[in-house]
Amino acid sequence: MNAKVITVLFLFLFAQIQSYKILFLVPFTGPSHWLMLKHFIRELTEERGHEVTCITSFKFGEPLSRYQEVLIDPAYPIREKFPLSELFSTASYSSDYNNLFLYWKLGLETSRCGLESQSVQQFIKRNDLTFDLVVSEQFFLESWLMFAHKFNAPIVTISTYGYSDFMDRAMGILTPWSFVPHMILDYEDDMNFLQRSYNVLVSLVDYVIREFYYLPEQQKLAKEFFSDLERQRGPLPSVQDLERSISVILVNAHPTLAKPRPSTVGLVNIAGAHIRPPKPLPEDLQRFMDDAEHGVIYFSLGA
Repeated sequence: MNAKVITVLFLFLFAQIQSYKILFLVPFTGPSHWLMLKHFIRELTEERGHEVTCITSFKFGEPLSRYQEVLIDPAYPIREKFPLSELFSTASYSSDYNNLFLYWKLGLETSRCGLESQSVQQFIKRNDLTFDLVVSEQFFLESWLMFAHKFNAPIVTISTYGYSDFMDRAMGILTPWSFVPHMILDYEDDMNFLQRSYNVLVSLVDYVIREFYYLPEQQKLAKEFFSDLERQRGPLPSVQDLERSISVILVNAHPTLAKPRPSTVGLVNIAGAHIRPPKPLPEDLQRFMDDAEHGVIYFSLGA
């Protein structure tokens, strides 16, 4: 484990004379996720000199050397499947348990949409490619970890949304439900007895259904779309084993902002790693703000 972690961190943190071939997996169609992950692609190609092939639903939008795209087309229609008006106005989404099923449904449908794309199927069937590292977004895409098995490469995942219990299990540590709130609960670590009891219940439901329903469904997707690989090399590993083989999980979190929880060498906080120096404002906007007698209130709706 330690040797794999050190190898992967060298790939990410040090400029090498030798160029590595990296496969980046970003099938999820959330724009805010892509805005973060594309900075890592730019860093690996332009600053570190590595070759990156990315399976994604988004075009990069600017020319990069040593970069190739495998576009998922059509992309998963997330706005049609989960309209914002329904998410914020429908009573069913106020249930914590329904929100768990929303994540699982989103993960299964996103995974299927990407894997059944013609361009991705053609990529899976190619036997002339090699990669030194597979990097995947850590967002309910477990069947996609099978690419690491196909290319016999170590896996790094990047969590764009912070920590979750299953990341701890993937790294071989336990999540103390007595003081670590589940990711969907707006609790602090100093929960009262009722909050702790409810946190244990939600965490237990998440664990049981994930292990006995959600991950088996992801395994079915892997067997369906990597069937040629299974015929060539024998039985596929389980997605649970692939999760446990992840070398490093880079987490969009920071100790000063995140709630306290156990950690290990394979869980690395990287909050802010994607932030680049700001570009200057247009002159008229800069002048407007500088001349504002009572200051300026900036209001952003995000991505």
